[in-house]
Amino acid sequence: MKSTGELQVWLPWVTKIRFVIVTFVFAIEFAIQQVVPDPSRPDAIKHLGVVIILWYSLGLFFLIYSEISREFGQQAYLQILSDLVIITAIVHVTGDLESNYFSLYPVAIILGSVLLPRGRALIVAGVAFVFMGALLELAYLPSFLPEIAGRHRILRILATTSEQPVELGTLQVKIVASLFGFVAVAYLSSYLAESLRETRAELRDKRGEVASLQAINENIIRSMRDGLITTDLEGSIQELNPAGAAILGRRLSELRGVSIEEVFRDGPRVEQIAQEESTPHARQE
Repeated sequence: MKSTGELQVWLPWVTKIRFVIVTFVFAIEFAIQQVVPDPSRPDAIKHLGVVIILWYSLGLFFLIYSEISREFGQQAYLQILSDLVIITAIVHVTGDLESNYFSLYPVAIILGSVLLPRGRALIVAGVAFVFMGALLELAYLPSFLPEIAGRHRILRILATTSEQPVELGTLQVKIVASLFGFVAVAYLSSYLAESLRETRAELRDKRGEVASLQAINENIIRSMRDGLITTDLEGSIQELNPAGAAILGRRLSELRGVSIEEVFRDGPRVEQIAQEESTPHARQE
């Protein structure tokens, strides 16, 4: 599981991405129904609208829940599970095997990889496969075994509305191919997510080391009894320690970015200060 701080940052981001996906899905399906209406599924857009409203409602709930609850790990699991359920419903109301939205399963797996470690991302892929496989099996079971569907009302309800005949072999190939695809997406996305986490942690450590070195360097400069001025290659003053400020009678805030030639008006004096390392009061670097 990712740290609480990381989940606190990522959960609202995932919720916002969800709103974008929901809007995009409904807009695409609505446009398709307007341009190429499907007479075999006259109520498909209505059913999809109900599912989309439910998805929006869940998104708002999770957005509010993330602000009032500190159980970020629990929220991550709930969000991923609800996404898989809603995606399964969308695939069903948009034609089951003919649906254009099977690609939403890999999107949910990728979001799971962002929120969860690699092992659990693979579990998310397995759950997505179970949901998708169960949906297709139940949707097309009445076509292959009508006598069983006739005895169970729930099977008739879940039966696909598509009039396109489907062979059992085609259905099995689709399910098996989806399994390998889901696992591949989970593995690759979780690998990239883990690599990004490790890189971020290393960068955070390096920043801490640099900050420590800067603090040590600052302490050394400030503790020097001799005056010290540092400049860039163009001669603009960058640093001035307290001893140097006392010698010049001016603060660093006044001199930073000012040319050293302006501080020491006597030009030859600048070269003399740079060369005389034995001078106990000030030297240029």
